[in-house]
Amino acid sequence: MKLDGLSLSVVGLPPLAAVMPSAIIPIWCFFILKKAVGLNLPNAGAIAAHYGSVSAVTFSVVLAFLEIGKVPVEGYVPALLAVMEAPAIIVAIFLALRTGKSGTSQPGDMKKLLHDLKAAGRKLVAFAIIMPPLHRVLGEFVGKWCGLNLGGTTVLATLAASASYIAAPAAVRIALPQASPALYLTSSLAITFPFNIVLGIPLYHGFAKILFNS
Repeated sequence: MKLDGLSLSVVGLPPLAAVMPSAIIPIWCFFILKKAVGLNLPNAGAIAAHYGSVSAVTFSVVLAFLEIGKVPVEGYVPALLAVMEAPAIIVAIFLALRTGKSGTSQPGDMKKLLHDLKAAGRKLVAFAIIMPPLHRVLGEFVGKWCGLNLGGTTVLATLAASASYIAAPAAVRIALPQASPALYLTSSLAITFPFNIVLGIPLYHGFAKILFNS
């Protein structure tokens, strides 16, 4: 974790570069969720915010995974987590509000809430499993480009592939109260989180090793 002797350009570039996936991912997630999954604007914006933002628990798990494998990681990688948390939430909420309002259920309307779940169904499950490995591609290439080592690139790829279920829900409840917690928490916490912990992290590290020819 020691930063002595490192120039500002070395330490500063990766956190700045990490903002890129955090700002870009919610854009395509929003339109995929709206067009392909068929969600209304508040729900598309809410879920896009979750998938552009990051999971602190997944971050801790990938660090433990790399430590067990004796893979070195830059000491400043916690800064990546910090800078990637908010941009996606801001972008996704802006998209949902800027695009316009959509008639949708309030959280207490159980009949309409169950109808949202039934309508999203398999498409949302597919989204929650397919998108993280695709997002890791952006994270890996950004990590390699900005000079992170193999471990740091794996961390950035994992963060890009993760989905927030702490910071994003709090923001979404305020900004998009019509969005269904059953949708955004089920996709991020019940599907993507365990997928990343069990299969994703080893997969992302394996692809990073190929990128680094190691």
